[in-house]
Amino acid sequence: MFNTFKFDALNVLFIQESINHSLLNLLTYPWIEEKVANKELSIHGGYYNFIDCSFEKWTLDYRGTKSEENGRIAAKNKIFWS
Repeated sequence: MFNTFKFDALNVLFIQESINHSLLNLLTYPWIEEKVANKELSIHGGYYNFIDCSFEKWTLDYRGTKSEENGRIAAKNKIFWS
């Protein structure tokens, strides 16, 4: 599967996954997780592509993430600007 991707496209996927891990890491702080669980705080991730001047933003779906079995985040409200 991965051998069909160009290096640049694969690199973008790795960067976005790194951002997702950073979002999950924020939930390891009890005061942040509490605010997110109580819907007092939303955590957003974003990726700016300097080549085509586009920006992709997504919001951590806390409830969906807590139900994920494989440690991945669930995202909602994905927005793409170009």
